[in-house]
Amino acid sequence: MAEPHLWARALQPEFSEDFLKFHDRADCGGCWCMYWHFQGTNEEWGRADKAKLREQKCDRIALQGDTGMLLYEDQTPIGWCQFGLRKNFPKLVEKLKPPPGPDDLWCINCFLMASEKRRQGHARVLLAISLEHLKRMGVKEVEAYPKAGAHEDGEVWMGPERLFLDAGFTAVEAAAGARIVRKAL
Repeated sequence: MAEPHLWARALQPEFSEDFLKFHDRADCGGCWCMYWHFQGTNEEWGRADKAKLREQKCDRIALQGDTGMLLYEDQTPIGWCQFGLRKNFPKLVEKLKPPPGPDDLWCINCFLMASEKRRQGHARVLLAISLEHLKRMGVKEVEAYPKAGAHEDGEVWMGPERLFLDAGFTAVEAAAGARIVRKAL
């Protein structure tokens, strides 16, 4: 059996259908990577109109207001990594209370693999490609917020801790008790 052909590309408006195809899946929970942009409480998030969130994400993509990387197996999107300037995610800063960092600090705040593609090493490929992309963009340092310890795969929507530690990230302290790791590029 031939090895799968894995490749990735940065999110651009012309690839929005691939993003939606991947995120329309039931195991994505109807988030469309909008949680850190949502202005309300977690209770309000639970009641949010999923169709409206999808529409808002489409608008953000069309305006190139979001950044991230899609991972493909052949022509099928199987993974997603959202990243951006940390200061563009005020809800993340408010909830996780990361330690101060430079104004140009980037973060990875969503990391999702298709359920049938988990635990096959594909996440490592996506992270490596994403970090190389950020480095080419001139990003100097990136932060991530992985789940520490053992969890159900579906609960690790910001990535598992081991993924980031194995890629050279190191832990930093956070006021809210969240696990925060950083890596200089």
